Formats: sequence, C-alpha cells, structure tokens
Amino acid sequence: MPRGWERLTPAQRRVFALVAAGRSTMQIAAELGTSPHTVQAHRVHISVRLGLRGHNALQRFALAFAARA
Repeated sequence: MPRGWERLTPAQRRVFALVAAGRSTMQIAAELGTSPHTVQAHRVHISVRLGLRGHNALQRFALAFAARA
C-alpha cells in the first residue's frame, strides 16, 4: 500500500481504488451513488494525506501504483 494509506478513510480508499482503475470523477460518483462534488472532495483529501501535489498527481500516482500491484 502507498505511504499514508492507513490515514485514509474507507470511503477515500474506495475512491483511490477506482481512480487506480482509471475511472473518472463522474464514473466514480455514479458507481458509489454519490455526487461528483463529494468524489472531488475525497480526491483532494486523498492527495493531501498522501502528500501529492498538482492537478493530476493523484491519478498518475494511483495508476502507477496499480501497475506495480
């Protein structure tokens, strides 16, 4: 698991897994039955907790992590 994983909530872990699977914010929202705004908030909080910076840093990190797993 990535460094900082233990600091993520269960909802944030689900969002991270879906980002790693290549899903968009809209797709994640539909799959989880929540709003895109909520998914975007999770993405921001995940990035902060994992120490990521930049607009697409979470997506790049999650995809790279998935490729290694």
